[in-house]
Order: sequence, then structure tokens, then C-alpha cells
Amino acid sequence: MWICWKEACLLLLFFCGEFCHSENSVTPQWTSVVGLQGKSVVFPSQNFDDSFVKDEGGNTLASLTRGHLTIYLNLENRLHWNHQTGYFSLHNLTSNDSGRYIIETPKSSTKQQYQLIVYEVPDPQLKLYDKSSCIWMCYEENGSNVSLAWFKEDVLLNHTANHTANTIYVLHHISEYSSNYNCVASNPAINQTKQLLNATINQECLAAGQESRNHILICVAVLCAVCIVIVGGIICWRKRNNYIKAKSTNEEQQNDVQYSEILHSDLRPSQGRRQDVPELEAREEESTLTTLYAKIEPHYPRADSDVTGSGVLGRL
Repeated sequence: MWICWKEACLLLLFFCGEFCHSENSVTPQWTSVVGLQGKSVVFPSQNFDDSFVKDEGGNTLASLTRGHLTIYLNLENRLHWNHQTGYFSLHNLTSNDSGRYIIETPKSSTKQQYQLIVYEVPDPQLKLYDKSSCIWMCYEENGSNVSLAWFKEDVLLNHTANHTANTIYVLHHISEYSSNYNCVASNPAINQTKQLLNATINQECLAAGQESRNHILICVAVLCAVCIVIVGGIICWRKRNNYIKAKSTNEEQQNDVQYSEILHSDLRPSQGRRQDVPELEAREEESTLTTLYAKIEPHYPRADSDVTGSGVLGRL
């Protein structure tokens, strides 16, 4: 019986030891602190007793002894201690200050651990990206860990985020020229706003729209002029072709007509008998021609006038 109690006690002591060891091996918690380049940051823990400020590697950056702060390494004139609040603060921050800081107080066996991240101050810029459509661009050249967003008053219109690139931008098509718009660049440390006034929108977009309309009118006028020239050229070309065809047809018709000499005969009818006109001798080369006779009789106003014209002999 005694042996069982003894084993139970030993087993209990073993579990207590394991529990205490696991408590000591818990991953230390780091308090996040953010700052801006050129600004300052405060480590929110009061320290009035002797303390040490160390980095993650255990290197001592500063020591506080009886209210006197001694600074080591490269934090001279930048690491301060406020004797009224007991807070440590780091001033004139740079990107190289990002890292982990540990404040140890031996007297109370306390240790405060901070994760410091230093961000650049965003500076959003505005640019008219497309005049014809009134599309505006908001961009940030120091775009690492920065998000951009378009707001109309307090209404979110569009946004984007980037954690790696140096330049980030977001576009927005503005359809209402009577409102003001805001482009907000933000990171975990600060928000920066660039405002786009409706006066600027009207000045840029309406002028661009007028230029676009003028350009369209010019293009339409040039197109109409070209069409008129083309149509006029076609009409002139067709008239010229018709004239040439008509002229050619007339010339062909004139070439088909053959003229013959007209022979005048003084033969008159005597004693009531008609005297025939003798047939002209047909030349061998004119054997295919036909002889025509015509009697020309001039008419006078007087009815009793009996004048008979001469006969005309023609050969075609």
C-alpha cells in the first residue's frame, strides 16, 4: 500500500514538472507597434526601475540606471525615456528601425516585447488618365504596404491594395461632375487623402469633351468633302464617257452615208407628153447604186401660175 502511494506521488511530481516546463516554453507574445518615417513611436510600458532595452539578438541598446539613461550603438539622441510617464520612445524613425525590441526589468523579472514596423508616409497623386471618358487615376509611388481607394463623399467606389510593388494605382470613371471625390492612401500607420474638386473635373473633362466634339465635327466635314469630290468625279467621268460614246456613234453614222452628185436636166415635157430622163450610164464600180428621180416644182401664191421646176437627177 505504501508503495502505491509513493508511486502516485512520483507520477504527480512528474506531471507538475512537465506542466511547468511547457508554461516556460510558450512562444513569447510580441506587441505590434507601428511608426512612420521621420516620426516617433512610444513603447507603451512604464519603467521606473532599472531596465535594459535590447534587440531580438539580446544586444543591449540602452540601460536605465537610477533614472539615468545610457544609450549604446546607433540610437544616440533618438532613444528617450520620460521620467514622468516611464515610457521609452524612439524618434526620427527610419526603415532600418523596423524589428523586435525587448525591455527587461530585473527587479520585477518582467520582460516587454515589441514588434516595430516603420512605414513610409503615403502621398497619393491624381492624374487625368483618359480625357474623352473622364477617367482619373490615383497613384502612389511608395506603394509598398499601401492601399488606395476612391470615395465619393463617404461612399467607397473602388479600391486596390499592394504589399510589394513600388507603384500602385487605381482608376475611376467619373460620371457626375457636380460632386467632389477623394483618393485615400492608407497603411497601418496613417491615412492620407487627396481631394478632387468638381471645379477641376469640369475644367478638365468638359474641355476635353469639347475638344473631342470639335475633332469629330472636323472629321465629319472632311469625310463629307471627300464624298462630294468622289461623287462629282464619278458624275464627270460618266458624262465624259457618254459624250465620247455619242460622238463615236455620230461619226459611225456619218461614215455609213454615201453622197452622189446631183445632175440637173433641162428636159421639159412637150405637147402634153412626158419625156423620160435618160438613164445615166452606170459605171462598173457603181453597179450597185440606185438611180432616183425627183421633180422639183416651185409653188407661187397665184393659183393660175403653172410653173414646173426642172427635174433633178440624183444617183445614190
